[in-house]
Formats: sequence, C-alpha cells, structure tokens
Amino acid sequence: MLATIKRIYALPTATRPHAALTWVLGYLFALGLAVLAAPRAALQDPAPWVLALAYTLTAFVAQGWLALPGAHPLSAVLAPLIAIFAVAAVLVPQPGWAFWLAGGAGAAMVLGATLMWRAYRERGAVATLGARARALFPGPVPTGPLARVIVADPDELSAREREALRLHAAHGAALVHPAAVEANLKGRVDLDHVVPELVTGPPWIYARSKRALDLLLVLLVLPVVVPLVLVTALALAVAGRLWPEEAGPVFFIQERVGFRGRPFRMVKFRTMRVGSDRNGPMYAVNNDRRITRLGRWLRKFRLDELPQLWNVLRGEMSLVGPRPEPIQSAAAFAERIPHYELRTRVPPGVTGWAQVQQGYAAGDEETRVKLAHDLYYIQHASLLFDLYVLVRTVTTVVFGRGAQ
Repeated sequence: MLATIKRIYALPTATRPHAALTWVLGYLFALGLAVLAAPRAALQDPAPWVLALAYTLTAFVAQGWLALPGAHPLSAVLAPLIAIFAVAAVLVPQPGWAFWLAGGAGAAMVLGATLMWRAYRERGAVATLGARARALFPGPVPTGPLARVIVADPDELSAREREALRLHAAHGAALVHPAAVEANLKGRVDLDHVVPELVTGPPWIYARSKRALDLLLVLLVLPVVVPLVLVTALALAVAGRLWPEEAGPVFFIQERVGFRGRPFRMVKFRTMRVGSDRNGPMYAVNNDRRITRLGRWLRKFRLDELPQLWNVLRGEMSLVGPRPEPIQSAAAFAERIPHYELRTRVPPGVTGWAQVQQGYAAGDEETRVKLAHDLYYIQHASLLFDLYVLVRTVTTVVFGRGAQ
C-alpha cells in the first residue's frame, strides 16, 4: 500500500491527487464533532482552534514532503501528529478534553485519507499502458473512462493500448511519460534527455527567500558552531604536533567554481596531508592515504565543512545546492560530461541533494549520477526541498554515512 501511495505522489504535481484538502476537511469535521459534543466547552477552549491552524498548515506541508524523492509515505501521517503534540506542549500547557477529541479524530482522518488514496488508485485514477509503466504501477490495468492520469510511453504501445489511450484522453485524462515518474522516484534526471534551455535559474522570490533562510539558520546555529570550530581548530593543531607528517595549516582555502561560473575562495578544515594535491585534484576513495587520521574522523561527521558557513554569510554559497568543484576539476568534467556546466545555475551549497543521495563520487560514472541528482534539484528547487535536504544531512552527520 505504502509503495503504491509513494508512486502516486511521484506523478507531476498537476496530476497528483490533493490529499491535503481531504485532511483539512477531515479535521474540520472532527472539530465540528467536538463543538457538537460540548458547545460551551469547545467554544471557550481556544486549544482546538489553535490546533486547527497548526494541523491545516502541516497537512499541506506533509503533502509536499511526501512528494519528495525518498520521503517515506508514513511521514504524511507523522508530520501532522508531531505538530499536534508540539502545539499541545508549547501553546496549550493544559489542554482540555475537546482538544484531545479533535486531535485524535483528526489524526484518524489523516490515516483514513491515506488509505483512501489506495482505493483511489485501485478505482482507476491512474491508468498504466505499456510494460514500462506497468512496472511502476503493478496491478490490473483499468479499461474504463475513469482514469485522470495515463502513465504511458506512446512509442511502446500496441494497437490495442493505443486505442485505450485515445479512450482515456477523450475523457480528459493527462498523459505522463514513465521517465517523469522514474525521475521523481529516483530523484535524478535522465542526462540523455536534458534540454539545457529548460534548466533555468531559481525564480527571484525563491532566491530571496532562500537567502533569508540561509542567514537565519546560520545565525541560529552560530552559538553551537563557533565553539565547535574552535575545538576542531585546536584539535588539528595538536594533531600536527603528535604526528609531524600530518602537520600543516588548520584551514584549507581553495578557489572553487561558484554561482554562474564565478570563482570564489572556499574555506574548510584541512583533512589531507600537505602537498597531496600537487598533481592536481583526484577522486577520493575508501581508505585514501592522503587523508590524515583526524581528517578521516572530521570527514565522517562532515565537521570539515563548518568553516563554509563563512562563505554562506558572504553570499558566495548557500546551505543547500550543488557542491562547488575546484576550477581545474570543473573544466575537466565539462569536457567529458555533457551538461556539467548547468549545475552552476544555482549557488553552490554546503550540502546538497547529490550528497545526501550518493555521497562522494569516486569516478566519472559516479560524477554523472551526481550531476543527474544536481540537475533534478535545480529543476525542483523549493524551500521545502531545501529543508528536506537539511534534515537528511543531519541524519548523515549523526550516523556518519557516505564519507570518504
């Protein structure tokens, strides 16, 4: 069931069922029950009405969250429930029974709405034609005029399937190519079908909002980050004395390719031996001998990236975006990998969608996959997507996954 719901939400936004509206209506119905059960208590207690606002907002956020690649379908249920208890703990220290009645009934409506979309799918809301589409949506293929979305590749259809496609299209169904669904499920584009003219920079309002969010988040974490930076710098200095062969400057400063190809000086903690890049940039590999003892631990938990918050404050980087490459590496990749230069159409990031999906690249083929993730992020960039990447980054840092 959950896999089917996830595939439905992998459809383009315009053709996806809007479950959030059902959630909101369900909560309003639950709130009405509380009012009818005890009109005076419910009207005098502000808690259910505070909950209504929080629940409505999180319902729409949860719907967008569920549409993101890799987001677990249960998050659509858990997000509103977490908001309910957060509101209860912060804004309503002593909630009455009306609050819990409305909240419990509303949570039940969320689960009911989730199950409803399974029936929505089985009823024929999504029709699949062709082997490639049926692999994405396994199950019986509807033949009636009920479908609102047709997932099909017209080039692979038989004569009978083409007739079914015409029947659904005559009733206003939208056609979605299986490649579009696969891209949303995997979180990366097909590089062989990229149209450079369609990979544009972020809208003005999103760019300004993202910049404001970057500054706000950096300022909020500074009280924690500054002591951590000082301790890390001290540890690197001590490590240089303990192991003279690993001695060197605390910080590593290198020119990287920034927004729209403009170079900038990126700063991070040094994690490699001095002179390890004298032969030019090289791919990082497992058990790389160029990495210092302390540097391996810093990379595992991404602590070497903390100084880049200075680049964020200067406006040279964002918290989320494609990772900036050294100028020499970027030029070499652009010669070998088509469309590589498109990743500079948004500001580079301290973390990125490719990092949380893949980690470090260790070859040209992995760099191609990394580029496919980056271009997907550029085409679907939003503040919600940025927050999702930041949450995924926190789990990577806590568990130390994907570091080399």
